[in-house]
Amino acid sequence: MRKPDLEMLDKISRALNISISDLVVRYNKSDHPSGGALDRSDMPADYQDSATGSVILVEDNPDLKTKYSLMISDIISNDRLDSFSNAVDSYSHATTNSISTAFIDAELSNENAFVLAQKLIDLNPHANIIFITENPANAMKALDMFCSGLILKPLTKEKVTKQLEHLRYPAAF
Repeated sequence: MRKPDLEMLDKISRALNISISDLVVRYNKSDHPSGGALDRSDMPADYQDSATGSVILVEDNPDLKTKYSLMISDIISNDRLDSFSNAVDSYSHATTNSISTAFIDAELSNENAFVLAQKLIDLNPHANIIFITENPANAMKALDMFCSGLILKPLTKEKVTKQLEHLRYPAAF
């Protein structure tokens, strides 16, 4: 319920041996008097941008791309989803648009989904990366990368909704 300043957040984070960003994102949204909408006005600008940026989907299977795009668009409250068939186009888009959340197929053919994820994080350290996979080895790589989320195929509305409710860097949908 309180809003400690950055100096106090630094002291708390050192005492608990966690980062300031972990303190902020572990805040229980349902306890907030606004009913879940977090006040980000006093947070760094890049964090605010990630909270309002767009959502991207990177899936190279055309049928799954269409299916997943419709499913995610059905869940988020506005037309903030852009979908791509390859890493190059999605990265190019991210260089000119603020990305809050990226759903990335961990099995992108002829491309490394993990390289793309790292490049997106390099552009915006507060971007949420959610990998979609059916391969246990890729699931482990995603976890080793400390991604914001992981969905095991098949993708469902319930799985997407759960991931969006538990983002590392909460975003407004």
